[in-house]
Amino acid sequence: MTGRCWSCIFARKAEIRFVAETDPARIDCLQRVLDAMERDPAPKRRLPKPKPPPTIHDWVDRNFDAILIMVLFPVALVFTLWLLRSCGMLL
Repeated sequence: MTGRCWSCIFARKAEIRFVAETDPARIDCLQRVLDAMERDPAPKRRLPKPKPPPTIHDWVDRNFDAILIMVLFPVALVFTLWLLRSCGMLL
């Protein structure tokens, strides 16, 4: 908090607004920016497009190795246990 009363804050905002509206340097600068945007609308198009939200396919692509391990490890474990039991090495 600034430690100022509301009337002081509103007076300061009004003063800033008055200076912004009457200061010739600021007015010229804003007018040049507006003129440049009217002549060349390309700066508006230069903004990057937002990324689309991730989908389940993106998640699978990023985590394919982990998914493969989670799926194949139990299968390999069951196969190994079956093989050891069928050979008589596991009771």
